[in-house]
Amino acid sequence: MHYRWGTLFETSDNPRRITGQGQATWTGEFTSGIVLFEDIFLDIDPASVGYIDISAHVNGVRGSGKRVTRRFPIVPSWKGTFDIHLLDPIITEDILAEMLEIAGLFIGVGRYRPENGGLNGRFHTTKIVWNPAGHVLDEEAT
Repeated sequence: MHYRWGTLFETSDNPRRITGQGQATWTGEFTSGIVLFEDIFLDIDPASVGYIDISAHVNGVRGSGKRVTRRFPIVPSWKGTFDIHLLDPIITEDILAEMLEIAGLFIGVGRYRPENGGLNGRFHTTKIVWNPAGHVLDEEAT
């Protein structure tokens, strides 16, 4: 899973700064300081998922010439659980929770998500289980 954290922290009028580190923002810490080793577990039967066919660029780049039909899943409601491994100890439970809420509102997941100017894919965190010894989280999002 890849998020563009910099779009959240460095383009706002009041970017979230790291206390005690001058003008440093959280972008670098979240870009290289967290990792998800596994996909989000959704507990959804793939056979029950609807889809939409769209005409998309063959290479995925806007403005390129040739188009093909691509099929994308539509999941109107979902709940997922995943583990986040923190590699940078500067990321605290409070900061992670705050950034996940921001990511859920402004980045989202999937096709036509807010990060790409869309309306789909927003999420909010419903539960965080913090393991300070190993900095591993069990995350639930809907």
